[in-house]
Formats: sequence, structure tokens, C-alpha cells
Amino acid sequence: MSSKMYFMLISCLLTGAMVFAQGKKRKDNNLVQNYPCDSSSDFSKNICQNFKSAVLKKMNTQIRDELEASYFYQDLGFHFARVDVALHGFAKFFRKASDEERQHAEKLMTYINKRGGKIHLHEIRKQTAKTKDVYNKKTSLEQAFHAVKTSIDVEKDVNTALLNLHVTADKQADFHLSDYLDNEFLTEQVDSLKELGDLLTKLRRFKEDKTDKMDKTASTIGGIGVHMIDQELLK
Repeated sequence: MSSKMYFMLISCLLTGAMVFAQGKKRKDNNLVQNYPCDSSSDFSKNICQNFKSAVLKKMNTQIRDELEASYFYQDLGFHFARVDVALHGFAKFFRKASDEERQHAEKLMTYINKRGGKIHLHEIRKQTAKTKDVYNKKTSLEQAFHAVKTSIDVEKDVNTALLNLHVTADKQADFHLSDYLDNEFLTEQVDSLKELGDLLTKLRRFKEDKTDKMDKTASTIGGIGVHMIDQELLK
């Protein structure tokens, strides 16, 4: 065999080996690996699989967001139950929303424990900036309207955080968490936004009726309107 043919053979063998190695590397990158977890103990690592720190970090942040939303709704719930407000239907509505957000946080904490991760509870921030605008309104109709309007913003913020968590889970190939979020959270968020949107539309009808009325008549219409909606929420 000539030296030229010899070197050509060696070159072909090296090229084939490199192509094989790159192909194997790409294939391995597409596989789910047993990545280490941010577990609370060595024993928890026995059940922890494919639960990456990036996902766990976002889940702990989501827990804080859910608890802050619960805190906000709880504030509204007890405000509308005050003796000088006495809109007990709205009080019931917002207290129920508070309970649901707290249950969401507890679901996430239970899920982290199930996967063998570690829960890191963040400080819950004050919600006074969100409720201040509601409480400064003079009429019960204005308070109810702005409470619902602000609630829509809160739900959108929570939903955005959930969607970002879902994106992170997809990127990290955490298919179980993605499925869990689909089944337990995302549909409920869409339903909540629709419910709040319907309620805001009902309140806006009475709010808009005030534009062509005298002040006293407008105030009466608004008061009757918010009372009717309040009674509907009590059912």
C-alpha cells in the first residue's frame, strides 16, 4: 500500500469517528438524564429525578405569587364585610378567591415534596399599593368596580408567572410538571379571568349609566345596581 493511500485511509477513519462522536453527543443531549436535585436531605434524593434547580427556583417564586394573591383577596374580602360597606356577596366572592390562591400555593408545595425537592418560602410583600386605590373610592359601586378591575390585573400577573414556569419546565424536559400545570392550574386561570371579566362588565353597565343622569339619580342607580350584583354573588 502506498503512503498516499495509507494517509487517505487514516483520514477517512478519523472523519468517520468524529461524525459518529458528534451524532452520539447530539443523541445524548436529547435524552433525559438523572440530574441532581436541590433536595432537603440526602434521603430525598432517592426519589428526586429530572427535577432541576431552575424549575424548583421558579416553583418557589410561584408559591410566593400565589400567597400574595391570596393576601390581596383576603384584604378585599374583609373590607367588603365591614359595617360601613356591607357588600357581603363581594366579601364572599373575594374570600373564596383568597382560599383558592392559598390552595394553589399548597398544591405547589405538596408537589415539590412529592418530587423530592426543597421548599423555600419567600417573604410576602404588602398589597397596600393595590388595595389603596379601591378603598379611596367614595361610592360602593366605584369600590366594587375597581376591586374587580385590580383583581383582573392580579390574575394576569399570576397567570403570566405560571406560563413562564410552564416554559421553563418544557425547556428542562420536565414533562410531568408541564402536564401537572396543564391539568391543575392553567384552565382554572382562564376560567377565573372570564368570571372576573363578566363581573366587571355588569358593574360597568351601572357605572356608564351615571353619565347622562343627575348626580342624585345616578347615585341611586349605582347603589341599586351594586346591591343587585352583590345579592347575586351571595347565592
